[in-house]
Parts: sequence; C-alpha cells; structure tokens
Amino acid sequence: MLILSILITCPFIIFGLLFWGFKKLKKDKNRAVRFASDVTTFFLLFSIQKIVFLLFDYDVRVLPLIGAVVIIIIFLVIERLSGEQYEVSKALKKSWRLIFILLASIYVFAILGFVIMKIIELIQ
Repeated sequence: MLILSILITCPFIIFGLLFWGFKKLKKDKNRAVRFASDVTTFFLLFSIQKIVFLLFDYDVRVLPLIGAVVIIIIFLVIERLSGEQYEVSKALKKSWRLIFILLASIYVFAILGFVIMKIIELIQ
C-alpha cells in the first residue's frame, strides 16, 4: 500500500522506470516514451487529485477525470467530422497523449506553486 501511495504521489517515478525498462527491452526510445507516457497518464489522473489536496488542502476529486473525458469526447467528435475514415483508436491515442501533457503540466505547476508559496512565507 505504501508503494502504491508513493507511485500515485510521484508519478514521474513510474515514467522513469517504465521508460528505462522499455528502452532496455525494445531498444526504441520513441516507443519507450509513448509507452511510459500512456501508463503514467493513468497515474497522473489520480495524482493530481492527491497532490492538490496535500499541498493546497483543496479537493478537486473528479475534475481531472471529467476533464479527461471531455478531451476524449472532443477528439472523437473531431475525428468523426474529419470526413476521413473514422478511427476511434487514433483519436483515443491523440487525446490520451494530450491528457498526459496537460496533467504533467498541472502537476509540475502545482509543485512549483507550492514551492513559491513556501518561499514567500519564509521571506515574510
């Protein structure tokens, strides 16, 4: 249980381990990044909720999940309206990778915001 808590709180440990392992196994850096980011996205969905609550004492419970579902729906609608062959898997891959980028950015900004807040508190 402690290991799961650590991995949810620090999802970039998962990214690093998966990237390193997949790169050693397959010898393909691009596929390793894609695989590691796909798995890490799942952990980031829960990590954002936990880290925002731990750092700012603010409960965002389902907001990351709702945001992810909205992004997936938007990508599916765009794929459907594109006029080309409708490929659900293509739209899901694109949306999942965008969700990774957004959640990773939110995670980093939350940590940076907390550090800046603590520095300001120490200065005053």
